[in-house]
Amino acid sequence: MVAVAITQNIVIQHAISEALHCLELDPLIRSKQVAVKLNDTWASAEDTTAVTQPDTLRAVLQFIRGFGPHELVVTGGRGRARRTRSSASQGSWTW
Repeated sequence: MVAVAITQNIVIQHAISEALHCLELDPLIRSKQVAVKLNDTWASAEDTTAVTQPDTLRAVLQFIRGFGPHELVVTGGRGRARRTRSSASQGSWTW
């Protein structure tokens, strides 16, 4: 079964929250290690549409954090071996 949520709001944080509230995420997130993979492909000064925007990432991470994951990992990068980890239970964020 695949779930799809579509929302529209000029404020991206509200649109993301509205969409994610439609999905049953608690069993997937609570007390678990959660990884968020960015859409981190190629961008130019003229076109950044294929790259996850900072406000979008911020909204997703804030929403996920509300479910109390054990650990929240943001991963991605143009071929670089780099991960940013956050101990979600302690509320520490490293960017």
